[in-house]
This record gives sequence, structure tokens and C-alpha cells, in this order.
Amino acid sequence: MELDTARGRPRAVVLKMRRSVLLFVVLLLSAKSVVAQAPGSGWATVPTPERTVKTLYWRLFNQTEVWTRVVPRAESGDILPISLIFIAILPGEVKLPAKSVQAPREITLLAQPSPLARLTTLNPSLQLTTRVGVLDLIHLGIASVVPSCDACGSQPIRALLDVGTFDEIANSGKIHCNIWGLSCELSLSDTSAIRAFARAAAVHP
Repeated sequence: MELDTARGRPRAVVLKMRRSVLLFVVLLLSAKSVVAQAPGSGWATVPTPERTVKTLYWRLFNQTEVWTRVVPRAESGDILPISLIFIAILPGEVKLPAKSVQAPREITLLAQPSPLARLTTLNPSLQLTTRVGVLDLIHLGIASVVPSCDACGSQPIRALLDVGTFDEIANSGKIHCNIWGLSCELSLSDTSAIRAFARAAAVHP
């Protein structure tokens, strides 16, 4: 009978134990994957070019997710390793543009760092300077950092916007912003894409 030289156990027993541990890890990861695949995560399931309005029908939930993604630029014009994703969830299966559908009561705004970004500031920020004034979404209590693992890079910041606050953002021109301590701006093309998203998802104040 072969023994595992490190622990003196029969090799067959050791291999069986390792297979059991591996199976548990696979099941755990599968469970996490199932939980993650729900309305609100379509932007990650179906990669979409920036400033494009996209939909995904979640048959299991009978809901349609509508989203668009814009990428802030630094004042120098450099692209920042962060995307701003605006998400609306509509009841039933919806074809764009949404018509005769219940308008969403809130819009999710996700400030999502790129996978390789490591933003180490101790003071996470999500500030947008609109035509009305500065929206400090974390200070207002409508945005917070989404918990994540230490090895996953920087965590996203999620804000739940009421329709009035979203409208203030969508109907601004250029928007100066500060995200994770990085000074940036959204261009006229970005805010135009946000308004296109609002029309598609039947968002109105």
C-alpha cells in the first residue's frame, strides 16, 4: 500500500480527500456565479462598448435590464480605469424603446474600476458637478463601497439614484467628477448617451 510520505496516510485516501476538497470549491464557486447572475449584473454578462444602450431579458426573474456605460476622462484627455454604469430594471420583457411600461423608481449608478485597477485612496469618493451643483453621493448617503475581496482590486461604488437626481445628471452638459480621488469629467457625448439611456428605459421625472 502506497503512503503519502508527508503525513503517512494511504495515497488513495489522500487523493480522495483532495477530490472532495476540489469538488467543494467548484460547487462554492458555482453557487457564487449563480447568485451574481441576476438583474443588475447584465453589464458584466454582456460586454458593451461605451455610450451604447443595451438590454438583457432575465427570463427567470421576468425582468429586463437596461444599461449604458460611460468612461470618465482626466482633464488631460487620458481615459481613467473606471466605468460609470447606469442601470434600470423594468418589469417583463421589454423591447427598446420602452413604451407603455412602468417607469423605474430608481436608477443604479455603478462606479466600476477596471479589473487591473488598484485605487488605494483611503477616502472613496463619487462626486458629480452638475448644472445645479455638486452631488456628493457618498456624503448624501445614497452611495457606498460594495464589499469585495482583497485580491479583486478596487471595489466598485454603488449609488441608488431617485429619478430627480438622475435627471439632474442626465440633463447637464459637461460634468466634472471626482471618483476614488481621481479628478475627471464626462463629456457632452457621455451625457448625451445617458439621456439616450433615459429615453430607452422610459425614465422621466
